[in-house]
Amino acid sequence: MKKFLLLVIAVVLVAFFFLQKKGNNIEKKTPIVPTRITKQKITQVISSSKSIFVPYWTMKGGLSDLNQYDNLFYFGLNGGSEGIDKNDPGLQKISDFMDKTPLNKAKFLTIKISEWDENRQKIISDAVDIAKQYKFSGVVLDLELNSLFSDQVKNQITDFVQLFSATLKKENMKLYVALYGDTFYRKRPYDVLPIAKSADQILIMAYDFHKVGGEPGPNFPFTDSQKYGYDFQTMVDDFQKFVPQDKLAVIFGLYGYDWMVDEKKRPIKPAKALTLDEIRPKFLEKCQWQDCLVKRDNKSKETEVDYVVSNVVDNYGYLDYHVVWFEDEESVNVKIDYLKTKGIGNIAYWAWGYF
Repeated sequence: MKKFLLLVIAVVLVAFFFLQKKGNNIEKKTPIVPTRITKQKITQVISSSKSIFVPYWTMKGGLSDLNQYDNLFYFGLNGGSEGIDKNDPGLQKISDFMDKTPLNKAKFLTIKISEWDENRQKIISDAVDIAKQYKFSGVVLDLELNSLFSDQVKNQITDFVQLFSATLKKENMKLYVALYGDTFYRKRPYDVLPIAKSADQILIMAYDFHKVGGEPGPNFPFTDSQKYGYDFQTMVDDFQKFVPQDKLAVIFGLYGYDWMVDEKKRPIKPAKALTLDEIRPKFLEKCQWQDCLVKRDNKSKETEVDYVVSNVVDNYGYLDYHVVWFEDEESVNVKIDYLKTKGIGNIAYWAWGYF
């Protein structure tokens, strides 16, 4: 009887351990949770404006159709070591600009700085006096410094902007600051964060990425940074790291360049600037040149024109190869649509009389 009980206990224990092991090997099924599909977030545009630069040299034929713009930027005066040059031809045309443009528009005086020196206060005082005299709403400070500068000069530029802004605010005027679109790519001497804090708006010059003296290419490619090293979308991302979206405005240049090149499209001499109004009849309506090829690039969104000019010099025939790149309304509209997805609604155009 004792042996029988021991046998029963052994069988029960074996059965218990077998069932426990089997239970541990049963696959535990995790409930399937549906994947949530979310739409791409589009940032809301909270500030929207349309502006245009009006160069004094394009005012010969009069001023019209400016009612579509919110801000008119008069271009402009040069700031140098002696302040504002009193013989600057732009100074002579300000009265015409103020008299012939709509009264209900905000008008800004553009001051271009292309050289840097210590005499900054004179530029500010002259600019503010002229802006007050002609009743401008403010000043566009166009910083176009091309050379490499030390950190000391970089700090001086920041101080200059801050002083300019404070002086204008005392007169109830605004300060807009225009910076190159390639500011971050080419490491321009601008500390964007403190400049943006002092300015009422930062204007990005989204043109001239390919220079007059450089290789042919788009005015500012929309995409394809792998090919060009940089592009419009990257530019917007870079500026948005330091400038609020409602403080940003993008300037589009409706013009292009014509480079004379060799067989490998390497520039032979500096390019010639062409306005969009000059480009249309010359290449788009009917291209009169030999082997003329007009094509819109899918990535940059801008248009390239390749053509050949035949020349005879001293009874010898020569072929001059040309490449033209330009921005137009179609490429601009693509870029504007992209800006809206980034919450940027302020745009401007360079320039009146060019398109």
